Amino acid sequence: MDWITEISESLLNYSFGRLAVMGAVTFVVITLVALLSLFSGVAAPMVITLVTLACAIVAAFRSATRPLAVGFFAMLLVTSVFERDFSMIWWIALKAIGGSAAAPYKRSAKERAKLAEWLALRKGRPLSLGPARTLLEHLGSRDCIGRFFPPESIPSTGRDLIAEPGCSIYRYFALGAPDERGVSYGDEDHGWRWTYERLPTRTRVGTPNYLLRARPDPRLEMPGPIVVRDGDGRVLIRDTDKAPWQTFSTPIPMMKRFRECVSIAADSTHPTDVRRWTSLPESAAMQRTCKGWWLPPPTTDDGDAVYDVRLQPPSTWPRISDHVILYRVLSPGRFEIRSLWGIRRYLLDADGNLPVTAENRWAEITDAPPESCELDIDITCAAPN
Repeated sequence: MDWITEISESLLNYSFGRLAVMGAVTFVVITLVALLSLFSGVAAPMVITLVTLACAIVAAFRSATRPLAVGFFAMLLVTSVFERDFSMIWWIALKAIGGSAAAPYKRSAKERAKLAEWLALRKGRPLSLGPARTLLEHLGSRDCIGRFFPPESIPSTGRDLIAEPGCSIYRYFALGAPDERGVSYGDEDHGWRWTYERLPTRTRVGTPNYLLRARPDPRLEMPGPIVVRDGDGRVLIRDTDKAPWQTFSTPIPMMKRFRECVSIAADSTHPTDVRRWTSLPESAAMQRTCKGWWLPPPTTDDGDAVYDVRLQPPSTWPRISDHVILYRVLSPGRFEIRSLWGIRRYLLDADGNLPVTAENRWAEITDAPPESCELDIDITCAAPN
């Protein structure tokens, strides 16, 4: 057996044996120092232990230094059999190195399990629309895009937007590779992903326009719905990439119903002092007309009565939610109704006019009217551009 002979000769080789003995001695010295450090609280020897172990592993793969590694690990094997307490520090270090090397794989497995659980909860079920609108409103608020001044300084790409301190918290839900957005697929993840682009057009007030788009996570394999919001505060929705755009939500129907409610109530009571009439009179006519409203006592703001409206919208307006209405009594039976919807502010005056503005002020009669699709969510809106 030639190979046995070759191994025997190599083991008897003086150079090989000398290096092996050096490896064994290194093991003994470092072990003694490391064990003493356990009682003295010195951290440096522990670091030396890990470095030495790493060097021994590397040495085993090089022919020139392999004898050192053979002596080192031979001594580790011997002490593990006959004196386990003496070698325990090395097994702890080996476990630490092995655990560190396996950590990415363990984390990957954990993330895959979390993703599978999240997909089982979300996939195949329609997504709630509320979180999509809330996400876009937060991105367009003063905490994120709205903080840029002058407006010309708004970012040109989504990556630039995420880099801004006020916007970085939304990076977890940005549409992109998981390692870019670090999405956790937890309970707070409603399945919506967003993108951002700066548009070549301008807003109504002449500032740079942009488009925020929310759509389902690609892993959900859902074609829609798709929700967008532009620099004018318009929030539009469509079921798929091919479907027409419609208004996501509008407060106008609720404003009209509220105006009808307070107008009929006023006609039935004829208040003698308009200035004292800061809340709805409790009359039978008002209760019949305003059936379904929940109206707590109003708070006043510069003579206006502010109502936190609570009304279950009719089924024909499924995307309308609660909001705050402010109304001012002009004269018996005549009111101004105002509403804040994101950055868009609406006015329904006593004559039925409906101006709207996206500026940081209440709408006035001189402002432009809303789009026709804001009056009726069944009407197709112009595509955002």
